Amino acid sequence: MNVSASVARRLGALPKRPQTDLGKKLARDYRERYENALAAQLDEKGLKYVRQYGFIVGRRFRADFRLGLLLVEVDGGGFVNGRHNRALGREADQERDALALCVGFRVLRVSPNQVMNGKAVGWIEKIRGRMK
Repeated sequence: MNVSASVARRLGALPKRPQTDLGKKLARDYRERYENALAAQLDEKGLKYVRQYGFIVGRRFRADFRLGLLLVEVDGGGFVNGRHNRALGREADQERDALALCVGFRVLRVSPNQVMNGKAVGWIEKIRGRMK
């Protein structure tokens, strides 16, 4: 079976092509759009949060949001052929989630669609209500 290089990259079998500065900016803008939307929803509900929370000293891992012992990740990369579509990116996310659990956090991963249709903020409210 012949597989093109682009398919092999998408499946994680080949390293990703170096991303241009413009590509990095577009990916960052895409992520921030949904993170900002969730932040606005949390503000509207009066929920206090910290953005880009580094939860393990000495590691580069950051959670998009921290609400008490709940960490929330907005996984936008899977919708734009980003790191969540590749095995190594997914494995790094799993390691981060496991380490967060080891130090006492709960982790909620949501998609951009779940942010925009209000499901994510609803889940956050339910989880926060049960954690008190």
